Amino acid sequence: MLQLTAFTDNDIDSLTKHANNINITTLLTNIFPFPYTREEAVKFIAYTKTFTPSEILAIRYENEVVGAIGLHPQKDIYCKTIELGYWLGEEYWNRGLATNAVALGIDYALQQWKFNKIIAKVFAENIPSQKVLLKNHFTKEATLQKAIYKNGIFHDEYFFCFFNGKYI
Repeated sequence: MLQLTAFTDNDIDSLTKHANNINITTLLTNIFPFPYTREEAVKFIAYTKTFTPSEILAIRYENEVVGAIGLHPQKDIYCKTIELGYWLGEEYWNRGLATNAVALGIDYALQQWKFNKIIAKVFAENIPSQKVLLKNHFTKEATLQKAIYKNGIFHDEYFFCFFNGKYI
């Protein structure tokens, strides 16, 4: 069974195991390190505990942390927008878990915040993530050409959005 939960100190080993994968970090921001060490996991879990309500949740499958999802309310003139980000351990890809995790994330956001839009920014090459978003009723809103610079290469970024019709 898939759940979104708060991280605990008991999650350090499983977080390290699944996050320490170059195939995951290749299509994430540089703040997500590789190699992903136990020390990184300790710092990350402590960081997740600084938000009320929680903005970063563990993706838990069969009682093991297999990824993470972040839902970050924006500030100032973007105060009715939430930015979504997520990753999933490679051994769990192509099972529908990311799609389900994003659906649970949307439900969580609806319970926690009054927002009109959730945005998700995706590397153009990350077709599986794009499919996850489309299955969750996101629409592709824009292409930001050469907006990402990672490992010496420019990448296009796709900007997806989910509208909460209740607040439009």
